[in-house]
Amino acid sequence: MEGCSSALYLCSQHEKSGSTITHTFFAVIKARFINPDIVHIHGVGPSLMVPLALILGLKVVVTNHGPDYDRQKWGWTAKKMLRLGEYLGGRFANQVIVISKEVAGIIRKRCGRKSNLIYNGVQIPERSENKNFLEQKKHNA
Repeated sequence: MEGCSSALYLCSQHEKSGSTITHTFFAVIKARFINPDIVHIHGVGPSLMVPLALILGLKVVVTNHGPDYDRQKWGWTAKKMLRLGEYLGGRFANQVIVISKEVAGIIRKRCGRKSNLIYNGVQIPERSENKNFLEQKKHNA
């Protein structure tokens, strides 16, 4: 891709339980060599790597999309690791972004800190009953 550095691409394994964390591990190591202004980690699973990133001198922003450990697809061990990732990211990242007031409450309760609420998506504007723009378009055509 034109304009993209090959330093941004990493290989990773493709399996359900380990690919995200191994990919994040190698991405954090690679980030140390690239020396970005910040590393932005998405999700509670990858947040397991926040301490490593901080030890390597990186500034870290974590986005917590919610309690992934509540999903039925994860076994006991995975759920414990996801909870640990939520705690490590929520407690130690330089800044934490959450997507809802509910997740902000989890971070406040479990990690003892404030977070930055940024909703996913956009607000849907009120529907206008005004049709003047249609008349303007006819006159300008």
